[in-house]
Amino acid sequence: MRLLSIRYQLQENVKTTKLMIPISASNFIIFAFSIIIIRVFTGNLTESAALTASAAHTIVIIAPWIELTILAMPLFICTFFCVSFVYSPTIRATILRLIGRGNRNSSRTAVVAAAEVADARNIYFRQLQEQWQGPVAMRSV
Repeated sequence: MRLLSIRYQLQENVKTTKLMIPISASNFIIFAFSIIIIRVFTGNLTESAALTASAAHTIVIIAPWIELTILAMPLFICTFFCVSFVYSPTIRATILRLIGRGNRNSSRTAVVAAAEVADARNIYFRQLQEQWQGPVAMRSV
């Protein structure tokens, strides 16, 4: 039983790692791009630099790039959603079912599975009742 649990955990770890690699890679690319842009444009600016026309011009040029780096978080969220949708069959099936484009048979499968669970519960309780009533019936004989 323990071997099965370890095997399942390892499979889940592999699935999660496969899902996280593209997300991490895309986040690294976005951060690296923003750091390079900031470094290129602010190379000659220091904290103690005098505010000259040249420094002001550099700040004006870098401002749109800084604003783009602020958009990194929404970009990360969109990347996470897209990668999750592409690499995770469970998430993909759930999203497609929610928007009405999923497999119609999956809802039937869920109904059948629910019926099987209800049947299993009934069998279990019937067996318990038989066990409970069995000794009582034997005592009365």
